[in-house]
Amino acid sequence: MSLTSELSSSTALAVTLPSRVFTRSGASIDPRDDVWAWTDGPFNAHIDFRCYVNGFEAFVPNLKLCLIPFVRGYSCHYAGNLESAFRHFTRRIGNCPETAFTTAHVSS
Repeated sequence: MSLTSELSSSTALAVTLPSRVFTRSGASIDPRDDVWAWTDGPFNAHIDFRCYVNGFEAFVPNLKLCLIPFVRGYSCHYAGNLESAFRHFTRRIGNCPETAFTTAHVSS
């Protein structure tokens, strides 16, 4: 069994996203959507989770869960930068490894 399928099967019941999240400026998003778009003051925010492929789509529910506190209480740019860092990481690796991530994955 690959790491991706283990992750999918082991977290299928554990990851529960709320149906609505409010930003610090009062905008609301549905975290279960594939695209998050909202206005935070004068800024428009947009995070598209459909870009995760090659096995990394299994990480999207947990990524969303991790981003929710930053969407709620911080700048929309900060939440976007965090997602961008993870996207950069996945693109540098290419395909999701069949085993656990190693220091070689993180250091590249």
